[in-house]
This record gives sequence, structure tokens and C-alpha cells, in this order.
Amino acid sequence: MAIPLQNGGPFVYPDTTAYLKHAAKFAEQLLSVEHSFEIVPARAAHRPDLESPGSYNVVMSGRSLYYGLFAYAGWMTSFWAAIAIQAGVLSWLVLLLFKSLSPPAWPYKAIGTLVVISLFSSASFFAGLLMPDIWAGIMILALALHWTCGHQLSISSKLAILAILAFSVLAHGSHFLLLAAVAAVFAVLWLLRPDRTEPWLRKMAMPTAALAIGVVGTVAWGLAVTVGYGATLLHRPFLTAHLTDMGPGTTYLQESCPESGFALCDYKDRLPMNWSDFLFDSSPETGVFGAAPVEVQLAIADEQTAFVLQTLAAEPVSTVSGLIKDGLSQLWTLSMAKVAITKEREDYVLQNAPPDLVAWLKETEAYNAPELTRSIERHNEILVALSALVLAAWLILRFRPGSLADPQTAAMDKLVTILITGIVLNALICGILASPFGRFQARIIWLLPLIASLVLVSQPIVLKTPRWLLKVGSR
Repeated sequence: MAIPLQNGGPFVYPDTTAYLKHAAKFAEQLLSVEHSFEIVPARAAHRPDLESPGSYNVVMSGRSLYYGLFAYAGWMTSFWAAIAIQAGVLSWLVLLLFKSLSPPAWPYKAIGTLVVISLFSSASFFAGLLMPDIWAGIMILALALHWTCGHQLSISSKLAILAILAFSVLAHGSHFLLLAAVAAVFAVLWLLRPDRTEPWLRKMAMPTAALAIGVVGTVAWGLAVTVGYGATLLHRPFLTAHLTDMGPGTTYLQESCPESGFALCDYKDRLPMNWSDFLFDSSPETGVFGAAPVEVQLAIADEQTAFVLQTLAAEPVSTVSGLIKDGLSQLWTLSMAKVAITKEREDYVLQNAPPDLVAWLKETEAYNAPELTRSIERHNEILVALSALVLAAWLILRFRPGSLADPQTAAMDKLVTILITGIVLNALICGILASPFGRFQARIIWLLPLIASLVLVSQPIVLKTPRWLLKVGSR
């Protein structure tokens, strides 16, 4: 909470207003709650023609109703309640983890760790951001705690972890993919082990249940949009944007159009372009998906699977190598400088947020002084670099010849493996399915300083004393 307190309130990202609008629409139509958001078709602020009779009423997918309701409920406290819950859940998991690992004087070490990551890592920033981003790291931390120390947890703690996993999955589609990927990796590793002594099937029950809740919740959200809102659900074609930006998608369109019949053929002369501009530029002169009529947007979205497969078939080497390269580059693509809304984007705020939210936002430090987020970013980069050095040194000492593994060390090995796997898979999922973008990895990289702190304060690695040193000591 340190950084949001310095900011004078939560941080707001452009997508925050979309989450709040979905929740406000739900509250109005299904709960008869009045709100101050005016819900209009997509991009109506920039495209008045979409408000005409017969126009499509669309709702963009990827903006979870569940996280929207969470943030919308916090509106009554100027959103302080929402970010307090986010920070509180993260803090509770860290405290529970230190307690379960039981290093000497664990409360002081846990509090010290929380102070460090709150002041110098990306954790406090994303805990104070009205976006579901922080829940990606919270989800991986909760899963690691369950898999490593689950036998020490009470029933109430396990139920709380299940609730955290389920909400995280419901909060954003990338979280669903991340949890599924981490669970799949460790399920395969368990199947490959010659001695399957650990009850991994039982441990898989919790992430499986959370994923099942995610599926049910997503289906229910789709029904709420189509039946409750009377709207059409529109999926942004992130992978299409990525392939055209990367090159193979553009090459395929230039060689196959108009015979291939894709809706994108009408825009091939504007490609390639930055993936973000592809999706969000609403200028009729320069935009593609963001500028297209809604019926064309729906066609581009519906054609994504076919477009990706045909691009892969036509340009297999450049497509696969490019996706792998971008997935790996996401590992070190960390940035928060352009996340929080500043006064440079005042036009967007005025067009997409109600007056009371605009008035509150203009009082925050990040809105008026972008230097705040740049300072946070620099501190985070330094802490991440130092944490990587600590972790590298720990790995060298841990696996050098003569090191002994006691139960404490074995638990730490497992914990570190799970958390690092989550960090790596998050980069691959976001970098491949979308494109490398600083916010995607910055949201979860605070796990690295947490790992470094854990290995520093936990029981020291026990090393077997070399025989020659014993002989010297006996003389």
C-alpha cells in the first residue's frame, strides 16, 4: 500500500473503465442499481455512427465481469477497499508462506520482506492498480504455497487458497492459461518420476477445481452478455495482430489476398503495424481492427484461428521462430512507465469515465507527475537485478558437490521451482499470444525478489565438510 498512499489513490489503466462499465451495466440491468456510467457500443465516443439504429451493441471480451464487480464495489470507498484487499491477500500469502517454512524469527523476516517488496518492487504498484494484473502473481504464489506446504495448512486456509485461485482465474483469461500451463507442466513431471511417492493427484485437485470454476464462470459471463445485455461478445484478435506485426501474417496476406477471402485483405496495404495500433487505433485513415466497422471486427475475430493456421502453413519457420523469440524476450521486457493514466491522456479519460472518477483521478500524483511511475520502475529494475544475482548464487551453492538436502531445503527447492516456472510461463503465454509488452511481465516479476528473500532468510544450506579439511583440523 506504500506506493498507492504516495500516489494519493489507486492507479488507473485505460482498460479500468471497461471493467467498471461492464459491472455497472450488470448492476443496472440485473440488480436494478443505478450508476453514473453511460454504456454505449464499442468506440461510440469516437464513432458516432455506431449509435445509430440497427448498429451492433458489442461487449469486448477479456474484460472480466467478476473483476469489474470487485472494482465497482470498491467505488464506494474511492477504490481504497479494492486495493486494500489486493494488498491484504498478497501480504497474507507471504506471511503464511514464511510461517509454513518456519525460519527462525519468521514474523520479523516476513514483515521485512513485505516492506522491501512494497517499497522497491512492482508488487505495491500492481496491488494499487485497478486491474486484475496483481492476481497473476498472487495465483502462482497461492499455488506454490499449496503444493509446497499444503500438509501444514488448516482447512480454512486451504479453502481461502481455493477461493484465491478461482477468483484469479475468473479475473482474466491469461490467468486461466497460466494456471493450466503450470499445472500441466508439473503433472507431466510427476508422471515422469520413477517414484511417485507424493500425492500429486490430490494436489492437482485444487487447481483443477479452480480451472473448472473458471470455465463455468466464463460461460456464464458469455450468457450474461448475449442474454442479459442483448449484446454480441467480441474477442480482440491478439494473435492476428501479433503475426501481422511480426511479419509472417503480413507476408501471407500480401501473397494470398484477395483469393484467401479474409476480411483483413481490405487492410493489407496498411500492414505491418504495431500490434497495439492494429487493435486500438480508431482512425479511419490509419487503423485496422480498431477502425473497422463492427461487422468487420467480428469477421476478423472469427477468422483468427483460420488465419493463424494458414499463416503457419505458409510461413512455418518465420512464424515459429518469431513467436519463440518474442516469448523469450518477454522475460526481460519490464515496464510500468506507460501503465497509469496521466494528464497526457486526458482526452481518453474525459470520453470514457464518469465525472466523479475524472475529478478523483486528477488529484493523484501519477496523473500529474509521470516521474512517479518511472521512479518505481527504476527501483524495481534494480531490485530484480539484485534478486537474480542472489538466486544465481544460491543455485550455485545449493547444487555444488557435497551439498546436503534436508526437508527444509527440499521444500525450498520445490517452492523456487514452482515460482520460477510461473514467471517463465507467464512470459511465454503473454509474449506469444499477445506481444512483448512491459506490463505483462512487470505484473508478476515481484515474485523474484520474494524468492531471493526466502532463500536468504531460510535455513542456510548445509555443506558436507571435505575430508582433507577434517584431516587438517585433527592435526
